[in-house]
Amino acid sequence: MIGGKTRTVDWEIAKTTGGATAALDRGRNSIGTVKVTIGQIAGKCEISGQLGSYTVSSPVTITVRAQSTEDRSQAAYFLFNVCANSTRAAVAPAYQQAYKSQLVELQSYIIGNTNEAGRWSIASGPSGGDGALKEFDKRDAVFSATASGRYTLIFTSAADPSVRASAVVYVSPNEIPGYGLATKNLAQSIECYPDPMLTGEVYEVGPGLRYPSLRSVPFDQLAPGSIVRVHNTDVTGKNPTTYHETVRITKGGRPGQPILFCGVPDATGTLPAIDAEDSTSDPVNRNATQEYGAISVWGRSVYNGKYKDGSAGPDYVVVSGFEVRNANGVHNFVSSEDRTVRKFNDFASCINIRSGTYILTAGNDLHDCGNGLFIANNSAAGFSQVTQFHTIRGNRFHENGVAGDAGKHHLYSNAWYSVVEGNRFEQLRGIGGGDAIKDRGLEIIHRYNFVHTQNAGYLVGIESETDSQPYVAFEAYLGATGKHKCENPYCDYDEAVPADHIAAYQEGLEKSFMYGNIYSGRSVSLANLKLADSGGGYGYNFANQSEMADHLGITYFYNNTVDQPGLAVFGTLSGTNNGSEPLQQFMKPRILAANNIFYKARTGSISIFAFARNASFIGIWHTNLMNKDTFTINRPILGEKSTDLASVHGWDSYTDTFQYPLDIPIDAHQYGITDSEFLSTPCTNLQPYNPVTFAPVEEGGAVNAGTLIADPMIGLMPVRFQYNVEKAFLQLREKSETIGAVESGNKPELVSMEVTPESKLMLMTLRSPYYTPRPIHLVCYYSDGLTTDCGPQAAFKASNAQLQFHANNAFTPDLPSGVHGAGTVTATLGKIAAKPVSFEINGPRAGQE
Repeated sequence: MIGGKTRTVDWEIAKTTGGATAALDRGRNSIGTVKVTIGQIAGKCEISGQLGSYTVSSPVTITVRAQSTEDRSQAAYFLFNVCANSTRAAVAPAYQQAYKSQLVELQSYIIGNTNEAGRWSIASGPSGGDGALKEFDKRDAVFSATASGRYTLIFTSAADPSVRASAVVYVSPNEIPGYGLATKNLAQSIECYPDPMLTGEVYEVGPGLRYPSLRSVPFDQLAPGSIVRVHNTDVTGKNPTTYHETVRITKGGRPGQPILFCGVPDATGTLPAIDAEDSTSDPVNRNATQEYGAISVWGRSVYNGKYKDGSAGPDYVVVSGFEVRNANGVHNFVSSEDRTVRKFNDFASCINIRSGTYILTAGNDLHDCGNGLFIANNSAAGFSQVTQFHTIRGNRFHENGVAGDAGKHHLYSNAWYSVVEGNRFEQLRGIGGGDAIKDRGLEIIHRYNFVHTQNAGYLVGIESETDSQPYVAFEAYLGATGKHKCENPYCDYDEAVPADHIAAYQEGLEKSFMYGNIYSGRSVSLANLKLADSGGGYGYNFANQSEMADHLGITYFYNNTVDQPGLAVFGTLSGTNNGSEPLQQFMKPRILAANNIFYKARTGSISIFAFARNASFIGIWHTNLMNKDTFTINRPILGEKSTDLASVHGWDSYTDTFQYPLDIPIDAHQYGITDSEFLSTPCTNLQPYNPVTFAPVEEGGAVNAGTLIADPMIGLMPVRFQYNVEKAFLQLREKSETIGAVESGNKPELVSMEVTPESKLMLMTLRSPYYTPRPIHLVCYYSDGLTTDCGPQAAFKASNAQLQFHANNAFTPDLPSGVHGAGTVTATLGKIAAKPVSFEINGPRAGQE
């Protein structure tokens, strides 16, 4: 609505064809957003015309009208073409191993049908098998067994019972190891056992074994059902067997017969190490691939010359149980082609996956690489190469990335339908680097992860789909202006892709799941979670390309603990605020936020806290818990700017030229602005969880304060586990009523606190408000031996009265122009104080504001 006073509309179904039905969640005299639920009647969609003048049509349509309540002559219409269901099913991981009694998860996907419900069953097992499922009617399943052998599990679609998908869990004869469910490397314990039903070879690798080195294994000849077991033969737990070699897996497996490349830890749980520094490789790993990773899953087919050796797979691969390090532009490798010494590419990864389906990457310790784990999404030469159904589970990521380079990350995934669960993300390398997680996939699921870093650009960046845009956007499918078919470099189809399939994948792009995660940014500058981005031009001319390739649907964000966010929790950015690319989405994602803790300490005199970076996002709120006096829901919510030294009380009014109208007042497009949905701690700065383990404190307001969310999508994806920060593994949650990612755990006490060496202060008054050149990192030491950054909770005070701190790193000086001052800054948290650090400060130069 532009102009007018009330800015309200009447919503209604104006027209239907072909027997279509739909329901609206609001009607007369309503705000300017509406949820449309389409009925079961559908028709086959078709594409006709060419880019710049084309249509997508269906015999079944619904037209929705919004009519002004002030001026009935003003109305707007939206047409839905209802495309036919093309129901398909998948289950991931397709193959995994487990110890006796170990709980493992499987995830189902229903593609091409909005009804994603179904039923799990155990189709087969060993004689005397005792496999058990915790529930049968959710999208995911939790399985365990004590009888060793293979179990086949099936998920059957509720919408079409003829559509099924299966997966295999092999339960080994081994009990959970003595060191537990996490290795000494703080990664999940993953079994690596010669399943007797695997039909390939067993390769035992290590000093004194048949295959003494990685190069001695014929990776280019591995048959489906092969297992490569790489041993840590050290018995001390201090000097793991280290392989200065890189590996390229070029061949894939098949259903039930995967390729397993797995590490066997020693008795202490220490993983074997693959160190890319001064590494050698088998000749199959050519320079063009060798320079990109320590472990590469990269096939041998060639397409369009985009890579020297492109990939149409490999599929059905497991990479687990390794410490992988030093694949970055600083380190060298010995060329497999001419034996010269070369440097790794800056974009090199500890594990580099260039395409493939049903790949499980689990229980690895990935550090000191350009990217910890990189997964490409290559769509050239046919749909078979779109990277799908990956599971990234129980890995540890630390010290990856490049200081000052926003393009290198711990995890950079372009995979469709991926699960990122139970991983541990720690510090990135240096200041001003990339994201802890950057994900460009379709229908991504992030759950039970521990993301704790103070130097990421974002903790999580969920951004636009790339490379395989022709499968999710009709504009990209048609190609450049005036073309009748896809002719861009990433689109060389083996066969035509039906319009109904493109519609199905477009719909899959419009939802993401993030639940049960601990997000601890503490000093991340802007926002914890980036939920939108431009698709970018990429050299093409696709009208509306970025809109259709971006995440513009709904993010289901529930039972997360968001600890000390930056200026905003959600960075829903676009337009000029999000880079120079002109093709920016003008609408924003919807965020369903339920049963989360959003805790921002109020230190000093201000607290800059906002739910989202822009005023125009659509929020759906259910029983979230915040720090008292850091937010408001008093209407109208006009918002404030998250700059200068003023609290925004939960609502940022930032706008740019791409905002849709009705962005302010903000409450006009928020659902659930009530006291019962916005909960606060009993008093200001009563942190509702322990700062180390994130276990709730009884008096903090989180215990038994959550609600059951009626949304059917959430109902199919329950919160089952919590991440145990101290022991680095997942444990079952017993109750769903507790708000946040953790329902129980230890509560160690603060013992001492000190400022890290890089926080030595040199304050310069360059602009207002003023900030320290880098965050003041305070390390807090706790009674259980764990440490954490506690800077945002501390109170700062300067010995020089002319320097006043307002929050962690925000201060105002009172110095005349050009005058120099010095002194010390102290930090306290409760009864604990850190040793003072010195500072120097200069008054503003002449002419400065």
